Amino acid sequence: MLQPFSASQRLEGVRYDIRGPLNARAVALEASGRNIAKLNIGNPSLFGFETPVHLREAMLANATNSEAYIHQQGFLSARELIAEKARQAGVSSALAENVFIGNGVSELIDVTLRALINPGDEVLLPAPDYPLWTAAVQLNGGIVRYYDCPPERS
Repeated sequence: MLQPFSASQRLEGVRYDIRGPLNARAVALEASGRNIAKLNIGNPSLFGFETPVHLREAMLANATNSEAYIHQQGFLSARELIAEKARQAGVSSALAENVFIGNGVSELIDVTLRALINPGDEVLLPAPDYPLWTAAVQLNGGIVRYYDCPPERS
């Protein structure tokens, strides 16, 4: 007979309601005929954020090279374009060798925090925050310290 297993203690304080109870409530409301505007997670292009043309062109130019593993930082040509764009924006020290391209912000937040946080390190996060920030800090052994960001400060 299979024995149940327990979740890791690292998950104890992790709450990600937008993929759990909050999403279940939204689904129930939609099923009852309510129109729900989902502004929490998903596709940034739905809100007007699109991949810049120069990055899209670099991705297309390298599509045939994407069938195998690539450099762990991403395509060099794309990293060079990103560094150039950063230099044009005033970051004179931006170099392609310091650019890392990932599969999405969630992955990059987690990988970055794994590299920076030691168990017990305190990490400042804005409140309210994107829930992944809190979860990633906790999963990587850090302690979250929030600072308020009320709407009237914006």
